[in-house]
Amino acid sequence: YFKLSPLTEETPELLARTYPTILDVLVAIFGGLALIVAKTKSGTIASVIFGVAIATALMPPLCTVGYGLAIGNLQYAGGALYLFSINATFIALSTFIVSKLLRFPLVRYANSKRRKRIAQVASLIALVVMVPSIILFLNLLKVQVYENRAKEFVKETITYDGAEIVKATQDFETQTIDVYLIGQPVPQTKINEWNATLKETEQLSDVNLRIFQGTDQSGAFAEKLSGEVKAGILEDLYVKNEQVIRDKDDRISFLENEIANLKIKNVPFQELSEEVKINYQDIETFSYSNKITTNFKKTDTLPVINVKWKNGVSSRSRREQMKRLETWLKFKMKLDTISVAEYP
Repeated sequence: YFKLSPLTEETPELLARTYPTILDVLVAIFGGLALIVAKTKSGTIASVIFGVAIATALMPPLCTVGYGLAIGNLQYAGGALYLFSINATFIALSTFIVSKLLRFPLVRYANSKRRKRIAQVASLIALVVMVPSIILFLNLLKVQVYENRAKEFVKETITYDGAEIVKATQDFETQTIDVYLIGQPVPQTKINEWNATLKETEQLSDVNLRIFQGTDQSGAFAEKLSGEVKAGILEDLYVKNEQVIRDKDDRISFLENEIANLKIKNVPFQELSEEVKINYQDIETFSYSNKITTNFKKTDTLPVINVKWKNGVSSRSRREQMKRLETWLKFKMKLDTISVAEYP
């Protein structure tokens, strides 16, 4: 499947099954206990639990073995196969122990020595399968403790006014902590204090602290800064700038609406009506009002002008004068939108 499928990206679910530890042994033991307890009950629940155990404990590591073989990574395949061995062995072992405790009827060999030898071989297999998982767990525990201690040290100790940490990495294999700083240059005396504190920190006494600053001319800092660190900084700046721009746009839109509302509220109606009377002698009445509209997302106030024409004014003349009146009112009131209508 993985050889033919285009979906060959490593996922956390796959990677989690390539490094089994003693924790997986415990999961397998409790899975076996659940199985044998279910077997002691009558009904269909036992077969359901059997299916769940196969689907959760045995199939995923076997699928990961196939993934490792498909991409040519024998380390992944071997780790997943080892996890399958752990699950299969300790599910069977815990089932056997519960069967003994509950005194299930067992097959009795004619040769008791052979039965004893088989029990010894089964115990040896369980021990051989379990020991590497303990070693892997201890190694994983060391790495996790080291990373936690290193992150805690950087967070609590590496501080200096005017300097900002842009990236901090820790490598268990090389026993190094790399810290990249920008801003105010940190004097060497302060860096020496950090190193002294690091030597006194439990489980970090043999770790080497390397400080890279923006003033460094070394190629390491320039290379790192031009790579993932620079990309991270630019991404943060882009996201923050986008948010600032959106906030400013919203603020500008709000202020524009407020300005328009103020203009509408402060309309010199008396002055307008007198000018309309002089320029448009065919108008009998002239009125002004504000219409508040909303689309449930935004609320706008629209100025509305209503006019009533004298009797005898032709439709063509009213249309032409209405168009000129609307244009003049927009200019006079300094508004982009205005509604001019005539009384029905």
